[in-house]
Amino acid sequence: MVTSKKKVNPRRLELIELSEKMREKKTLGKKNAETLEEALYWDRIPINDLIMSMYYQQAGTKNFKSYSDWFIEGFKIKRGEKGFIIWADKKEAKRNGKAFVSDKEMDFKVFPTCYLFNVKQVEPSNPLYQ
Repeated sequence: MVTSKKKVNPRRLELIELSEKMREKKTLGKKNAETLEEALYWDRIPINDLIMSMYYQQAGTKNFKSYSDWFIEGFKIKRGEKGFIIWADKKEAKRNGKAFVSDKEMDFKVFPTCYLFNVKQVEPSNPLYQ
């Protein structure tokens, strides 16, 4: 019997590593918090928000949208631009036809990813609208 192993997207692996670093950042933030509010902030902030704040700094803008959102607004992605990968909303994961019971059973393999593009990476799709 031939078994095939699905290739893992290298960008997804980078996101997994980045998520682990952000998880460590959250832990350190909680540990070093000087007030209850600060501790609660670090406890409640999603990993994606920490990743996005890093992307905001890298890109110099906070205006990020998905490919389809830019398309709806009349823009296209510039040739050669690469999206910023983040985690998409959770989907129900199943193993052997049964849904996972707890988050402990879930890992990064069941989370979908999403690519976002910032305003500097797009251009009007119709030059007449410039």
